[in-house]
Amino acid sequence: MAMYWEPAGLQAFRDTSGTVFDDLRSATAQLLDVSARLSSLARENPDPSVSAHLATAMDALGASVTALFASVDIKCTLAEPPSEVDTRPRGPDNEMVTKCFHEPAHCWSGAGKYVVCP
Repeated sequence: MAMYWEPAGLQAFRDTSGTVFDDLRSATAQLLDVSARLSSLARENPDPSVSAHLATAMDALGASVTALFASVDIKCTLAEPPSEVDTRPRGPDNEMVTKCFHEPAHCWSGAGKYVVCP
């Protein structure tokens, strides 16, 4: 049974119980919320040392989201064949963005909105 991730265009290809799937989706949303708060703190803090440490924490959160996606084999289905995705801070504001490897790539913000890839 196909499990569709929100936002549209992302689908889990590994069979997982509904409860586990929902728990993973919830954990991913929580990590993305923390990342958004860290990004905001980094923009507000003028100390480059603090910003650098916050950027490292955001990279780790991105790797965690990518690993959670991989655990249920999340792929972009907006083009064929379905593509793996990678989540990490991107763009001038280091916002968390999920990006597939299609050409051209598809991107989603940490808030789950389809966005132009940075």
